[in-house]
Amino acid sequence: MSTPDKPDLVRGWLFVEKLLAEEELERIENMSEQELDRELRNLGVWVPSVEELVFGAEARARKKSS
Repeated sequence: MSTPDKPDLVRGWLFVEKLLAEEELERIENMSEQELDRELRNLGVWVPSVEELVFGAEARARKKSS
């Protein structure tokens, strides 16, 4: 427990983390789809295109019908 003359460092750090998370969320919300896709790919997150999803679904359907 902190005393009145001593700041609560944990509470302060949690507040800073919350502010940074809100700022990052706002940045992401303001990105275009292309910007978000590029950033995710740069982070190593694979984001399939619509064409890739359709191709995969068609391949699975062909495999099931064989």
